[in-house]
Amino acid sequence: MDDRIFDAMTRLLTKRTSRRPSLSMLGHIAFASGVMRSGTPAAAASCKQDGKKCKKKKDCCSEICQGKTCRCKKAQASCPTGFAARCCGALVCGLNTCGEGGSCCFPRGAVGCSDDCDCCGTAGLTICGGHQISRFCCSVPGTGCLKATDCCSLLCSNGTCA
Repeated sequence: MDDRIFDAMTRLLTKRTSRRPSLSMLGHIAFASGVMRSGTPAAAASCKQDGKKCKKKKDCCSEICQGKTCRCKKAQASCPTGFAARCCGALVCGLNTCGEGGSCCFPRGAVGCSDDCDCCGTAGLTICGGHQISRFCCSVPGTGCLKATDCCSLLCSNGTCA
């Protein structure tokens, strides 16, 4: 908690109010402090990103502290499903196109893949497309899409890649 938030809460608590708003405020503060300690997104805001100095694994968003430096997992590295913070940059933890569950992979539309196994999705339907300068994970024609960047052709028509 930074000084500004602490000062604001102190002013609110010392202000004369009735019992009900005061109890409500204390409940909100107790909830917020529990959330900040529990490892949810509020706590993740204070963790260190890849390349920053660390002393222990809990210092890092990825929970990987090697050689006193926070590290993240690259594409195709195994990861516990639901722990996207352990994967580097735009990578998420999911099923990659090579059928490996719990792997760091790029979602459709994300730039940075080097081969099909870097992409999340089903083999043969999601590939690493584009050109050498800007390769991205995308769906082949005939597969479902939500937006143009989901498709290798960059054409999404009526929910299907053209």
